Parts: sequence; C-alpha cells; structure tokens
Amino acid sequence: MELIRLEKTNLESLRQLNEVFAEAFEDPDTHLSKKPSDSYLTNLLSDPNFIALAAIEADKTIGGITAYVLKKYEQER
Repeated sequence: MELIRLEKTNLESLRQLNEVFAEAFEDPDTHLSKKPSDSYLTNLLSDPNFIALAAIEADKTIGGITAYVLKKYEQER
C-alpha cells in the first residue's frame, strides 16, 4: 500500500476516493448522485488549501482523507 497526496493528475484516484466515502459513510446520494466535472476536480486538486490523501493498493484507491485549510478570522496568525 502507498499513501499519496493527490495532485491535479490524480482525477481517477479522487473519483475512487469519493466511491470509498460513499460506501464507508453509507451516503451514496451525497457522494455519487451529482459527480463533479473533470474541470472542477482539477481546480480543486490545484488549490493548495485543499488536501486529499489516498491509500493506493494495486492501482486502486482503498481509503483516504480530505481536508481544507481555513484561515482564522478572530486574530492574525
């Protein structure tokens, strides 16, 4: 198994991660009913404030996590 940070060239891995989330969270409506376009996912993966890590085994995404960097507003950091 390999853990990678997804980049804009990893669209298929991100799509597979969404399928993993649909099953793991038992929520296919949220994760699969309105699949985003390639352009949307490319822009998202190009954003340094979006982080997607994927566990890859035999060229298949088997797990992962996503995160968003949010700037704090109550004081400068």
